[in-house]
Amino acid sequence: GTAVILGADASYATRSPGSEFMEDWALKHTLDNLKSPYSCDDAIVYRIAAPKADHYFFINNDIAKSVTLDFDHYEYKNVTDPVSGETLELDVPIELEAFSGRWLRFEK
Repeated sequence: GTAVILGADASYATRSPGSEFMEDWALKHTLDNLKSPYSCDDAIVYRIAAPKADHYFFINNDIAKSVTLDFDHYEYKNVTDPVSGETLELDVPIELEAFSGRWLRFEK
């Protein structure tokens, strides 16, 4: 495997939106020419891959909003919220409560 270590300065400098220089610098030195296979412009999103489903964790440090999770190469059968049991529609914006997190399971 590989690991990426960010120094405290990069972490501190990118803690709030708006530091485009440091955000670009961190992306260049962690991903180089690679592009993330998923993106969400309006929330922080982490992915954990598993054989039957990928799990996405959304963090919203802002007011309530609808966000879109975009994929380059992934295709999913359905998406559910394991906490509430709610089934969501694919390709529909995801609702996030203010200053909260949400876990969604995307079945392969």
